[in-house]
Amino acid sequence: MRPHEQRIVRCYVAMNLMVGDFGEAYAHRQFVQAGYEVAYPTEQKQGDLRIKNPNTGEVLRVEIKTSQKGVRGWCVCLNKAGKTSVAHADMVVLQLITRAGFVVSYFIPSELLINKKSISFRTADSPNSKWAQYRKPNYDVFGGASA
Repeated sequence: MRPHEQRIVRCYVAMNLMVGDFGEAYAHRQFVQAGYEVAYPTEQKQGDLRIKNPNTGEVLRVEIKTSQKGVRGWCVCLNKAGKTSVAHADMVVLQLITRAGFVVSYFIPSELLINKKSISFRTADSPNSKWAQYRKPNYDVFGGASA
């Protein structure tokens, strides 16, 4: 690999890490605005966020996966040995960032994704997608926490 190619790879990796950090911060803020108590788990392997419904006390462990649009759409890594796993969460929030900067979010029960290495989308919000039923315009996952 030539030096300029190494720089490109390092920048790409850094950008992906920043996208992941952005995704977690964005989801954190959206859950708070929806009226939930949000915390980062104290132990690893418990998802990225813990959200609590203040009305019922119910807690969900949430894994956040964020992806920018690539040449062929979006591809999100779900399970990679020693790196990432959705198995430790109750729900996976997939956030697809469009080229215009909008975030399209899917809230998928983790048991549907445990055996998948990745998930791909050609369009961010296709109503005909297998996952369309899990797309939500807001982060009110419990249904009315901010009452």
